[in-house]
Amino acid sequence: MALTSGERSALWRKRQRNDTEKHEKYKQKERERYLKRKERGNIKLVHDMSEREKDQSDVHGRLAVKPTEIERKRSRRH
Repeated sequence: MALTSGERSALWRKRQRNDTEKHEKYKQKERERYLKRKERGNIKLVHDMSEREKDQSDVHGRLAVKPTEIERKRSRRH
C-alpha cells in the first residue's frame, strides 16, 4: 500500500536524523537558506514589525498547534 505524504515525510526525517552527517549538512543548508531570505528582505525581523504584525505573526505561528486557544483569544478581542 502506498504511503501518504505525511508518512513519507516522517520516514525521510527519521532517516535524516539517524545519519548525523546528512543531518548536519541539511541543517547548514537550511541555515544558509534562512540567511539568504533574511538578506533579501523576505523575512521580516520581529524588531522591525509593528505591534499588530507581531500579534498576527504569533497567531499564525500557533494556529496549527492550538486552534481552540487561538479562537478564544480572537473572541476576547471583539
